[in-house]
This record gives sequence, structure tokens and C-alpha cells, in this order.
Amino acid sequence: MNKKLMLSLICSILLLITLQIKVNADSPAYNVEDVFTNEFFQDGSYTNQINSGKGGSKFTDYDNNIRNVSMGIDQNEKYIELTYGSKGSKGGNDRYVNFQMEFNNKLRNNNNMIDGSKTKIYHNLEKENSRTKPVLLSSMHQYNNNNDGQKVYSYSFDFKNYHSGSITLRLYFKNNAKQPKFSYGSKEPLIYLYYKSGDREYDKDNNFKSEFHIFETAQTFYYDDLVNAMINRIQKERADFQSIVENSTLLNDYKNQLSNKINKTTLFTKRKNQIYLSYPKITSINQILQVIDTQENIISSLQKITLLKINNFPSLNFQTKSSNDNSTNLSKSIKLQISKFNIPNFHISLSLSPLVNKNNALFGQTFYIDNKLVNPNVTFNYFNKQSTDNSTDYYQMPNIKLTFSPYTAPSGNYKGTATWNLVDGP
Repeated sequence: MNKKLMLSLICSILLLITLQIKVNADSPAYNVEDVFTNEFFQDGSYTNQINSGKGGSKFTDYDNNIRNVSMGIDQNEKYIELTYGSKGSKGGNDRYVNFQMEFNNKLRNNNNMIDGSKTKIYHNLEKENSRTKPVLLSSMHQYNNNNDGQKVYSYSFDFKNYHSGSITLRLYFKNNAKQPKFSYGSKEPLIYLYYKSGDREYDKDNNFKSEFHIFETAQTFYYDDLVNAMINRIQKERADFQSIVENSTLLNDYKNQLSNKINKTTLFTKRKNQIYLSYPKITSINQILQVIDTQENIISSLQKITLLKINNFPSLNFQTKSSNDNSTNLSKSIKLQISKFNIPNFHISLSLSPLVNKNNALFGQTFYIDNKLVNPNVTFNYFNKQSTDNSTDYYQMPNIKLTFSPYTAPSGNYKGTATWNLVDGP
């Protein structure tokens, strides 16, 4: 009797396992370790939804294209970042995303180029504004591609109550990298990318609209894509700066000077048709790290474009006084017209020489600015202004008072020199 009971339990367990396998019928269109096939390498991309003839880079309003390509320098190492795959949305009880990538043979993950200790991927739940912890390249599953012998990196993310979700790749390069050369316009591949969104509960016999449960896409990231991303970034920065100049109240001569300087800094030369034709010096770059350096140098140089000018240097005329008096003020207030661009604050320093009449000088000369005593030939801080306006404006300057010893000099016109110094900063 006990033996019969035991056999009955074993049969029940086997039956349960059989049913579970039938439900989890996620049959991929390609083998999990054979995604970059000969078919893929013919045109560098494919898009396939299982049991669906839709194809294309978009379906169910999700953008599966390579996008958000950027580059920069992080902790002294250059990097490229891109996002790939569907944004996704809430839903699904037992979902996963499998991401795979292979580097072109000119961009192998060896000691000379890619920093595997920093290169990482994230899975983004974009509709929830969240992402997973980073997965380092060294932690990803690796296998050799049977078609070209190259190493493929693969990683799967499992999650509940979210459909799909994009992958962000940040690829770091070593500073001492031996750089291969590429040619813009020749569609040279850098990275082959594969993305599959799967549903472990999908049953092709019972679930309808299979593309909502399983779909996959594979595309190539080209050297042209990297250069174009840099040009797009530079073009945006250039356009933003030009718009600020155009919308400012600067004098037209200064606007033209700044506009020409912005174009020169961004290596821009106006051409017809595509915007990329207007950057011939950039499209002639043939190395990845040089592309990143060029972008960073241009953006840094743009931030340093400034203008700070005094447009009118006034004459400081003091009121006529008797030599019996001992002080005089300016005959009229001082207004300086100043043009400035990309200057958050500035100050003016001033130095006043002694006033003399031929060989005669006023004895005991001193100046007072806001009741503060200043001796002749001493440079002092005269005016400070904090303002982010890009403009040409008039600024009211403080009054200057001259004091001297009475009965010590003959009557006449006394002259001196005012030395102005307009400086960026507080």
C-alpha cells in the first residue's frame, strides 16, 4: 500500500512539470547564442516579431531604434553612451529582456581599447523613471560567434509587472588605447546590438497578439552614428549660443563679432542640404577618441566665449572753484555704456593721477569715492555689478570728490589722467 501511494505522488509531480513546460512556450526566432547570423551581417540589421509580420523599428508606439547617443569624459576616461530597445510599459507577470552585443573586429575588447572594468549596461523602466543597478561587462555571459569567431556579451534582466524596457550601454575607453582608424560616410560598424523582450507565460496556442508577448530586434551602431551624434550636439550648442546673441540687446557690431566667433569655434561652415556637410573638419576625423575630444574641446571653448567692453570713456570734469576753496565735485554724473556677453558679474577699477597745471600741482590732493579716501595714483575698486544679462546698457557710476589745500596753487586749468580697468569677476 505504501509503494502504491509513493508511485502516485511521483506521477503527480511529473504531470505538474509537464504542464509547466507547456505554458512557458517562449520559442525564440534565433538561438540564444546565435543571434548575429549571416543574414544579419548582410545588411547590419533586422527586426522581427514572432508570429507577426509587422517589422519596422516601431510597433505599439515604442521606439526600438538606437537613440540618445552621447559621449564625454568621466573620471579621466572617455566614453560613449547609447540607449537601445523599447521603452516598455507596466504589465506582465513574468517578463525578461535579453541584451547582446558584439564589437566589430576593429574595436575588440582587449587591453588596447575598451575598459571592461568600467563598461556597463542598465535596464531602464522608462515609464517609471527608474533603472537597475549597472551590470559590468566583466559580469556578462560570454560566448564566441560561430559566424565570425568574435566574442559576444549577453545578459538577461528578469522583472515583474513591466513590459520590455530599454537598455543603456556606457562604453569606456582606456587612455592609452591604440586607436584604429575609421572613415566617415563608409558605414563602418562599431557595435552589433541585439534586444529581445520575452514573456515566460506566453503560450502561442492560447495567447493572442503574440508581438505583445515576444519581439526582438538587432541593429548596428556605426562610426557615422557616433560622428553624427557629435555633430548634432555641436549644432545644438551652436544654435543655442547664436540665439542668445541674436536675442540680446548688444550692438550689431558686437553681435556679428560673436556670431563669427561661435561659428569658428564650432568648426561650422554653412553648406547647402544636410547639416553634416557644414562640418567638414569634423567629418574628416577618423578616430573614436578624437571625436570625443573634439566635442569636449568645442563645448568647453564655447563656454569661454565672452565680451566685456566699455563703449564710452567719459571726461571727468570737476566744477570750477576758487583756489581759496578746498574741494570740488564732478560737474555731471558719470554713466558708462558697457557691452557684455556670457559675463555673470564684473567690476571696474580706477586710478586717478594728480591734477597739474604746467609745472604747478595742487597741494594736498586727495579723492573721495562714497566718502572713502583714495590717494592719487592708487588703483581702487570703483564699481561692481552682478548681472546675467547679455546686453549693452548704461551704468551709473559713483561720484568723485576732489579735495586740496587752499591758497597753495595759482589759478588755472588743472588736468590729470583717469585709467579705467574693466574686469570679469566680482
